[in-house]
Amino acid sequence: PLKRFVLGRASTIFTYGNYTKRLPMALGVDEKKIVLVPGGTDPEKFQPVRNRGEIARRYGLEGKKVLLTVTRLDPYKGLDTVISLMPELIKKIPNLVYVIVGVGDQESTLKDMVGRLNLEGRVLFVGPKPREELPGLYSVCDVFVMVSKELPSGIEGFGIAFLEANACGKPVIGGRSGGIPEAVIHGETGLLVDPNNPQEVFEAIVRLLTDDLYAKRLGERGRRRVVEELNWRATARGV
Repeated sequence: PLKRFVLGRASTIFTYGNYTKRLPMALGVDEKKIVLVPGGTDPEKFQPVRNRGEIARRYGLEGKKVLLTVTRLDPYKGLDTVISLMPELIKKIPNLVYVIVGVGDQESTLKDMVGRLNLEGRVLFVGPKPREELPGLYSVCDVFVMVSKELPSGIEGFGIAFLEANACGKPVIGGRSGGIPEAVIHGETGLLVDPNNPQEVFEAIVRLLTDDLYAKRLGERGRRRVVEELNWRATARGV
C-alpha cells in the first residue's frame, strides 16, 4: 500500500531497465509516467589501469588467478555459492584467489563459511573501497562474478558493477535473475548462469579462467559496449 501511495502520486518515475520498469507497472502505475534510463558507467574512469603489477603486489595477488566480486554482502548476492565452490575450483585452478570488496549483513556468516572450508588466504575480504580504487581492482582480476538470486530479501535490479568490470576489459558472470540479463549479454560480454545451479556456476567460472582467448574476447566486447552504448552521456541523451 505504501509503494502504491508514493508511486501513484509521483509525476515521473525513472527506472534503469525494463525489469525495474515492470515493477511499478505491476503496482498499477501508468506506463506513461515511467522514463527508462538504461544503466551505464563512465568508461573514462573505469578502464584498464597500467599499474596492475603494483596493485597485485598490494593485495598479494602476484601470480594468481583472481575472481572478484564488488557488492554489498547480502544473501541474495550469491557470494555463498561462489565460496562453497572454491575447494573444487582450487583443484582445477591451484593458484585461484577470490577477492570480495564490500561490507554487509552477511559478512560474518561468509567469514565463518570460509573458516569451515579452510579457505583462509584463498578468499580475501578487503572491505569497502573508494570508487577511485575500483578500476585497479577490476583490472587485476581475471573474472568478475556475481550470481545474484531472487530472494524475498532482495533481487538485482540491474547490476552496474557488471558494466564497471566490462569497462575495465574484464569478462563477467552473472546470475540469470532480476535485471541482470540487461546488464550482461550472454556469450558476448559475459556468461549468464542459473544462480541456483552450483554446477552451472562452477562450469562458467572454470571456462573463463582456463580459456584466456575467450575471456579476453568477452572483456573486449564488454568494454566496447560500454564505450558505445552504456556510458552515462549516451544513456542520458535518450531521456
